[in-house]
Amino acid sequence: MIVKLQEPMAIIAQKIQTSIAVNDEQIETLRSTELSRAESEKSLFVQRESVEAYEVGQPRTVCAHVDCVEVRSNFDGRDEAVIIYKTMCHKPCGLGRLVECNERGHEAPQRCKAMNGTMFCRICGHNYKDHMHIYYDYRPTTHRHRDLVVDVDLCNNATKIDLQREAIRMKATAIEEFKLEYAEVQNAAIQFGFFLKDHAIEPYNDATVEYVGHLIDVKRLKVRSGGKGDTLKTLQKYKTEHLHKVEAITKAMQRGDTDQLLDHDGVKQLIISLYGLPHFGEDLKRIVNVNEKAADAVCREKTYNVSAGRH
Repeated sequence: MIVKLQEPMAIIAQKIQTSIAVNDEQIETLRSTELSRAESEKSLFVQRESVEAYEVGQPRTVCAHVDCVEVRSNFDGRDEAVIIYKTMCHKPCGLGRLVECNERGHEAPQRCKAMNGTMFCRICGHNYKDHMHIYYDYRPTTHRHRDLVVDVDLCNNATKIDLQREAIRMKATAIEEFKLEYAEVQNAAIQFGFFLKDHAIEPYNDATVEYVGHLIDVKRLKVRSGGKGDTLKTLQKYKTEHLHKVEAITKAMQRGDTDQLLDHDGVKQLIISLYGLPHFGEDLKRIVNVNEKAADAVCREKTYNVSAGRH
């Protein structure tokens, strides 16, 4: 289970940081701008940026090479750059669980029919390591939380200044709560990694860094296409913090301090704690469930003999 949390946790951590930045910007606007009463009333909300997973229609192999992707801005009415994979090299593709979803650089795409037994795709001409297998994807979501009871009371009785102060207070409170959840997600990723290492399972921390590196590459492409660089900086910060904390725990383990390591019950309790995070726990749980469902559906469609040929 904890391996399946790797990718969703990295994405949720990024969205928590984005939510912190958005509310911080709104606080600065409230402090520096003269708003009308109507505008002050409209500012009584906390904005939370998140993401949801969804199953794609059919599993497919796509090319993630820079020549085969397109960056679109203001996609679906959102002020956000989105990567479009223009080249569908094989659909439907039967690689199934031979390959991790959305992972570039994996060896398994070489088995895809699009490679035709070679190192290069017969559709786009790019190396198989430029390709990704997709059976689920993500779309961004924005939530604006308002306390309707408080709204009515304030709008009826408070002055414009009081409204602005309350808007600043509620956003500042949310930011502190978001920071706590960000720290818990980040620390959990590291704890899970050391648990896997301790139990001789494929290192989780290295995979976390690799996936965040993939997200950074995607964001760099968006920035080069005119997108904002805030998310890129957030991801780079997450990667740096992650590596520093891994190093700190590694040194502690080398000194013989194993108190920070989880056992099986500790892992279960930490997953329950993550799913119970007030703001982002349910989102994380839904993403994991959708991803598991999509993976199970891929495996049920057809059983392939790996030695039998291409998929």
